[in-house]
Amino acid sequence: MVPVSALPAVLIMLAVSAQFALQAPVNARLALTTGKVPAALVSFLVGVAGLAVVVLVSGGAGGLADAGDAAGWQFLGGLIGAAFVLTALVTVPLVGAGGVAAATITGQMIGSIVLDANGWLGLDPEPVTVWRVAGAALLLAGTVLILRRPGGDMAVPNRAGRRIAGAFIVVAGLALATQAPINAGLGDAIGGLEAALVNFVVGSLVLAIAVVATRTGRGVPAAVRVPRRYLAGGLIGAIYVTASVLLVRTIGAGGIAATTITGQLASSVALDRAGALGLDERPLTPLRIAAVGLLIAGTCLIVA
Repeated sequence: MVPVSALPAVLIMLAVSAQFALQAPVNARLALTTGKVPAALVSFLVGVAGLAVVVLVSGGAGGLADAGDAAGWQFLGGLIGAAFVLTALVTVPLVGAGGVAAATITGQMIGSIVLDANGWLGLDPEPVTVWRVAGAALLLAGTVLILRRPGGDMAVPNRAGRRIAGAFIVVAGLALATQAPINAGLGDAIGGLEAALVNFVVGSLVLAIAVVATRTGRGVPAAVRVPRRYLAGGLIGAIYVTASVLLVRTIGAGGIAATTITGQLASSVALDRAGALGLDERPLTPLRIAAVGLLIAGTCLIVA
């Protein structure tokens, strides 16, 4: 791959993250027919199929032969992604979708700043400056404003259960921050596209085990009955994972987290405004516009 400088990398990740916002509502529509855990597995399998085609067409399949030379920890990216999906499925009834998103972003931001600061997992060290901390604060503020829903997601009983679930999701977000640099390490060994494919294969195996364990396998064949557009979640995820693998060395874990949050939430505001894919229509208020502005400002401070 031809090296990409920082500004194009940021713009690419913003665009990729904007389309990534479509994944959750698409998978949610799929889950209405298959069930939640089977929907996650079907989504990953579609991603595997899409990436396999791309790898074959690009002529890079030979890189898969080098997978045996990669370190064991470099295969953890798919496990982390699948574990996060399962954790979100379990905890969303307790803390709500908004709570899961907020806790995930909190963990992801903290984790990415720590990774960059220490130069772990092959990243170039990025010191924890006042500007980066301020950028993270702006991202979190923008997130809270966008997810704010009076009397909504967080208005759920069982406070102790919510706190435990929230802690689990923050930890899952911390782990999620390591996914891109881990996949990039695998990419260094076997190639970027091949690493994304392996990521999805590992995630599919983990989710297949989860389907068997939960005895929900009957939901998987039901996926053939849904409109084809509701199978696109895996392709959306494959595009995101591939871009993050290829660009994390350029903009760091913090840059990946910041552009993901900004692109995804800004796009979700537009989706909410249109009421697309079965989402509740929400007006584009001045507060939500200001929140998007905070996200953009925070991203600029972190990647500058």
